[in-house]
Amino acid sequence: MLRINIICCFLWAMPLGVFAQMPSGRFSFHLDPELEHRQGRAFKEEKYYKNGKLDSVYRKWDAATGQKLTEGYYVAGKRHGEWTEWLSNTQRHNYMRFTYAHDTLKKLYEYFGWANAQNDSIKSREYFYIFETNPDNFSLHTISWSRDITGKKTKKSM
Repeated sequence: MLRINIICCFLWAMPLGVFAQMPSGRFSFHLDPELEHRQGRAFKEEKYYKNGKLDSVYRKWDAATGQKLTEGYYVAGKRHGEWTEWLSNTQRHNYMRFTYAHDTLKKLYEYFGWANAQNDSIKSREYFYIFETNPDNFSLHTISWSRDITGKKTKKSM
């Protein structure tokens, strides 16, 4: 728990800090490998300042691969609106979309896809969190695209 809080405090000072306000626990499972993967890498950033504070679009790319990692928007130095973090530590199609209202996390959407689609879709799982005033109090909606529907008739069972 202390390790997660230290990581979150450290990230607050970095543009990768969109993770900083996330509640601890379940989320660290998905973020720890990504944070380790990004450690020590060079990045290119697009950012704009107004009156000494970040204001307008913010984008971040991996300098070596050119892959976009972060995209969001600042208003008067605070994150506002949708922020997207593409998870680059695997060859899968994974990303997280954060919704902020003046630097307060309101919603989180996590998308995980297959690297090699075995069926019609690359979708694997989707999670949608809606946060209350206390970020540890949230509702979760989950879709698991990789599950077989039980009780479904197939040609083999007919």
